[in-house]
Amino acid sequence: MAIHRQLIERNLRSYRPLRHLPLTPAHCRVRLQWCFARSCWNHADWGRIVFINESRFQLCPDDHRRRIWRRPGQRANPAFPIARHTSPQPGVIVWGAFSFDIWALLVGVRDALTAQQYVDDILRTVLLPFLLQYPGLIFQQDNARPHTARVAMNCLTTCQTS
Repeated sequence: MAIHRQLIERNLRSYRPLRHLPLTPAHCRVRLQWCFARSCWNHADWGRIVFINESRFQLCPDDHRRRIWRRPGQRANPAFPIARHTSPQPGVIVWGAFSFDIWALLVGVRDALTAQQYVDDILRTVLLPFLLQYPGLIFQQDNARPHTARVAMNCLTTCQTS
């Protein structure tokens, strides 16, 4: 208990580390360019964009018991976050597309998503009918490898992408 008291007296508290996906300088530069190109957009412009997102849910518990000691306000300090990468633990991936006030059906993906599976199970069955239902929508590609494969890009030639 003496060590715990010493840490508290030095204004150190126990926190869970911040987890993040590592971004390279190239990732940051491309994201910033994308933002600058759309900085003057209004509400109507943003309402036409369709974004997609995939979330992986682990079916086994994560170790949330690990703690670090730091001062308040140091959460984003580069010395404290722990980089988190995907791992081969059992889980399910859920894919979804959404715009300002509309969204497509959620799709569950059982295994690692391949480009052909992305085209067959998601683009042709969910995304393209969704985009045809609402003319004028612009599909915002997220540039993940299965999404930018040649077979996927060929499937998207019928819709407007950004």
